[in-house]
Amino acid sequence: MDIKQVRINNLKLLIAEKGTAKEVADLSGTAPAYISQLVNARALESGNTRSIGHKFARDLEAGLAKPHGWMDIDHSVVGEEYTPSYSEKTFTDNSMQLGPLVLTLEQAACPPEHLARLSASNSSRRAPEPTDDASAFAIYMEDDSMKGSDERELALMRSWQKGDLLVFVQPPERIEPGRPVAALLDGQKEVVIRVYRPGLTSDEFQLIPLNSLYNIIDVNEENKATIVGALKSSHRSTSNY
Repeated sequence: MDIKQVRINNLKLLIAEKGTAKEVADLSGTAPAYISQLVNARALESGNTRSIGHKFARDLEAGLAKPHGWMDIDHSVVGEEYTPSYSEKTFTDNSMQLGPLVLTLEQAACPPEHLARLSASNSSRRAPEPTDDASAFAIYMEDDSMKGSDERELALMRSWQKGDLLVFVQPPERIEPGRPVAALLDGQKEVVIRVYRPGLTSDEFQLIPLNSLYNIIDVNEENKATIVGALKSSHRSTSNY
């Protein structure tokens, strides 16, 4: 499925989520008539149909509180007619593997029983990487805290920008220094994604951002945190379209 159709499908999901095209138009700063033309594939005088460009895709994400790049990945899991936009297939056969759940930062902080309900839902979003690891989950980067200043590192997927999809697995007993992790600070409702740096004891470590504009988090007896995932792989958003 090409990027134009993916964005139209996602626009329809946003309308269903908000209830009306007018609500989506108001939140994204455009006219309801324009939303209607996009959804109904209204033709231009040139004969081409209207499509959602890069700027309006970002406006929709910002206005409707979606992660950067959300409009560019197909979320329209609507039943048997759905065709994934990923290179891998989504399997319903028990002999095949599903991709890990795609969670928000808040969902990743949820109790296991809530995540089990999400996993059982046919409408839950899945990452494109099939896995037989039941502990695996994925998160979109919602900020640039893990985007370093070196563009080469970014190109090599050793730093990550808003909209990138990161896949995590259950952390090992001993986490390697320098490995990115998802961690839940005591008293917080969302996880953070940072690089792990061990301290002098097992109860002390640091969570390091790759972006110097963000603060280092010191974890100790007074400021506790639980590491809920260790990075396994990552996927770049197609938001450069």
